[in-house]
Amino acid sequence: MKKFPKHIIFLISATLLYGCSYASPAVDSVPACILKMKQKDSLLIVIKYDYKGQQWFCLRRMLTLKESQISDQMYHLEFYNKDCKLVCTQVKGGIAGLNKVKPDSIDKTKIVKVTDEKVPEKIVLLAIKNNAASITEYEYLGQTLYFLFKEKDRNAPKVMIVIEHYYDKNGTEIMRFKRANDPSFFRAQGWDPYTIQPGKLVQKSTIWFNPSKEKLK
Repeated sequence: MKKFPKHIIFLISATLLYGCSYASPAVDSVPACILKMKQKDSLLIVIKYDYKGQQWFCLRRMLTLKESQISDQMYHLEFYNKDCKLVCTQVKGGIAGLNKVKPDSIDKTKIVKVTDEKVPEKIVLLAIKNNAASITEYEYLGQTLYFLFKEKDRNAPKVMIVIEHYYDKNGTEIMRFKRANDPSFFRAQGWDPYTIQPGKLVQKSTIWFNPSKEKLK
């Protein structure tokens, strides 16, 4: 049996362990200049972010096995815009649990990761656009659906009918539930389309939280 050099075995293992831990955005959604930067190091991964409607890209090197075992690992992140201009740097982790960004004018709670192995990119962008607090995954007759939870605005006028949307991975609305907020509107409550079988809609888990809704540390 042919033996492989140890360093090749390690690289294969690292790719399996860490390459599967990140979901890289589609190549056609990444600017050419970002891809060119990535090509300089095969272990670099591109992570896509949204900052107040702007597309940001973070180039981050895969962790080695030894680095991944450090609980207080320090991360130095650099964020580039679609023109490959460095727009922000962030230091996270370490023993002190740092979380600082430069320049200071950047609101770190608005830096939201779009590339996520659990949530389709279009759903995350939809959640950000609608100012949703979280995303919950459902299953309906074998199809995966996503529900965007929005917190109630106490200052807004009371709405008698609340529309709850359920989307597929492409952000297309598959069904909606019209929920009555007042007993006098119960007759208007129901599913659209009316053929929906509520008993077949199974809640899986909440898979994403909007960092902009969390308190600053």
